[in-house]
Amino acid sequence: MRWTLPIFLILMLGLSACVTQQKYDELEAVKDYYVQESKGVDSIRYEFQQLNNRLRNSDALVRESTQELEELTIANQSLQQSYNDLVNRFNQIVEQNKNTLTTSSYEKLGLQEQLSAQQAELDRRARELAVMEYELNVREGKLSALEGAMKMRRAALPNVINASWNWKQCYKIINL
Repeated sequence: MRWTLPIFLILMLGLSACVTQQKYDELEAVKDYYVQESKGVDSIRYEFQQLNNRLRNSDALVRESTQELEELTIANQSLQQSYNDLVNRFNQIVEQNKNTLTTSSYEKLGLQEQLSAQQAELDRRARELAVMEYELNVREGKLSALEGAMKMRRAALPNVINASWNWKQCYKIINL
């Protein structure tokens, strides 16, 4: 479009060698019109180039954003998988903990019953021991009394033997 105006003017000048003032003014007006149009086209062309550059930049940003979105989507999927794995592992540990608590509760109950039975047995044996101790003290008392009686009898035995011998002697004397 730029070259069309100069070519047009050259052709106009070349075809008409002598031009009237009115014709000259008309041609000047046409020339001014085309110069203005040329400037308008230039500004439109400049705007078009600017828009085209912005479009290319926007396309590049869209590609970068798309690539970043894909990378973030992959990272998100990886994080989601890790999260799911952790949730599964947590649930397994919770289940194991419940099983352990249940088992230990049964074991604790069994041990408490066993302890209660052993405590009852110890209490029974303690009562038996107290009874036996009482009986032993009673027997020791009787034994001490018997020992005392035996000592007294032993001490009195020589007197009885002498008295018995004396009595036998008296009996022989009387019977003679």
